[in-house]
Amino acid sequence: MKKGEQIICLLGCLIGWIGLIIQIGLVFNNRTEPPYFIAFRLASFFTIVGGFSCTLFFSSKLFKSNRKSNSKPRILSSYNVTVYALIVLIGYHALLQDIWNPQGWQYVADRILHFILPILTIVYSLLYSKLESSYWNTISNLLILPVVYFIYVLLFGAITWQYPYPFFNVNVMGYSTVLIFATIVLIAIIVTASIYFYLLKFITRKRKLSNPLTK
Repeated sequence: MKKGEQIICLLGCLIGWIGLIIQIGLVFNNRTEPPYFIAFRLASFFTIVGGFSCTLFFSSKLFKSNRKSNSKPRILSSYNVTVYALIVLIGYHALLQDIWNPQGWQYVADRILHFILPILTIVYSLLYSKLESSYWNTISNLLILPVVYFIYVLLFGAITWQYPYPFFNVNVMGYSTVLIFATIVLIAIIVTASIYFYLLKFITRKRKLSNPLTK
């Protein structure tokens, strides 16, 4: 692993875990429900899911840097976690920024998980990542987590009547509206992922041309 790559991975690992620990600590400190319920509720926020994905990716790069890669795309590949980071970054600006005003330590966790960690992930990907598979394999692998996440949110909401975001609130909007919105979000993810796929493909080709020894 190159020095610059190692520094970004170290920063991503440290900052990611700090942000997650602060956020989870705040939620548990203010809890009125049992701990197991809080844990399930935390998993319904894509910010937490995306934050864990990015942080685990950086951690795995640091501690398993000598692992040989294979041709199979992985859920926590650099490409996947970068798209998840983009979802968090764009989604926060487009849907949540105007209805959310964090203060104190919540503000610190918010900045880390919605801005600093996603930007670090994007920077790492642009500088060091490479595509591991074909377009269709990469996109289909990428969509596993968002689809599982959405199913989980609906199941969690059906059981508890609690939803992480107002646009997923079936109690208010109804299933048909939520499903339409989810379809639009899924299409937006595919479009974003496709643009980034070809951008990364272009960057990787340019990187190889500028350094023929790069594998």
